[in-house]
Amino acid sequence: MQCLRNIIQQVHQQNCKNSLVSVSVVHRRGLAISICAECRGCHYKSTPMELSNTIKKPRGPGAGVLNEMILLPVMKSKMGMADVSLVLSCLNIKPPSDSLMQKKMNLMSDKATTVNEDEMCNNQHYVSRILTLSGRWTRNFSGLCHSATHSRTLGRGRATLILARAVGINVKKNSQMYMNLNRIDQKSQYHSRRKKSQAYKQSRYFLRKRVSNRPLLQESLYSCEPSTSSQDHSYGITY
Repeated sequence: MQCLRNIIQQVHQQNCKNSLVSVSVVHRRGLAISICAECRGCHYKSTPMELSNTIKKPRGPGAGVLNEMILLPVMKSKMGMADVSLVLSCLNIKPPSDSLMQKKMNLMSDKATTVNEDEMCNNQHYVSRILTLSGRWTRNFSGLCHSATHSRTLGRGRATLILARAVGINVKKNSQMYMNLNRIDQKSQYHSRRKKSQAYKQSRYFLRKRVSNRPLLQESLYSCEPSTSSQDHSYGITY
């Protein structure tokens, strides 16, 4: 403040011969202050001058966005809300409450669902508009696309052939593409019939039972393999 007063006095000496300048603080807002210069020689008094400047748009995200950024590890990794609170506590950062984090999580999940649905609708409208302009649109195009990807109504191979024919691609029966698509349908039908058979269900049942009882069989007294359990229960019996 003394250096600032000296600068103002040296500048004011050009207009006042008996320059006696004093500088006082008018307003104080934290580290930002406003000063006023006054000369006792010529009785000049300046208007309050701000020694700080304000930024029209603050940098960085808003206050509520930080809570949403905290929840990104929860959605994109195996970390839970308790792990996030622990990490923030280790960094000496006060974590938000669990209820607030759960509320933000629900809002983000709803936003993600809405964005995915809107993007899917936009993609379908785009494909519909392009095919309508090209004259190759049919009413069952969306159903054929769904069946060609992961449906069992027609089979992936047959639905792909119908979809290719609707788009304008003619696949010959002796071509490699036609044989591969038929082989896909035959393979899927074979696995479907095999999974419905009684022998397959019994084998899966015994396999699950054998896997679930594996730890018990390893520690069993009737196990052929040496184990700590058999040694503990030997009771000093020698053979």
